[in-house]
Amino acid sequence: MDNNNAPTEKRRTKRDRREITASPFTYHRLLGRRRADRREEEPSSAAQVIDVYPKHLIIVTTCILLLCALDAHNTLLLLQQGAVELNPLMDVVLKQSSSMFVVCKFALTSFAVILLVPHHHERFFFNRFKGRHALYFSLSIYLLLISYQWSIFPGGISSTYLF
Repeated sequence: MDNNNAPTEKRRTKRDRREITASPFTYHRLLGRRRADRREEEPSSAAQVIDVYPKHLIIVTTCILLLCALDAHNTLLLLQQGAVELNPLMDVVLKQSSSMFVVCKFALTSFAVILLVPHHHERFFFNRFKGRHALYFSLSIYLLLISYQWSIFPGGISSTYLF
């Protein structure tokens, strides 16, 4: 007798894999598995989120966050030397406390990055730019900002960063 025609209950001898709850510390949970869209036939406008992002995107994200921290540090140094905060929102926070300024600055930048990274393939701004373009633009702006801050340090940058 052919075993393929047997009822499903009799063929299943193992425990159903769907009954086991997945641990949050498995290899695939920690390192991810999805590197690309699941189906090619899905429209590109469909919201598709992957859990492993390209390495260059992680590098850009890390650089943005590091430059944000450096910007906060440079801003506090420049304020001690008589500069004025030009961002009105950050100026209000800065009047509360300098630690609150650093936390808010980093939190706002982190929040924006967290929103843009999963949507790096989606188009924004009248369907002209992708989310990754906003990340590249932010990195460029931060590089220009840090360069500007270093150029206006009294006595040059080397005297400011020596301890």
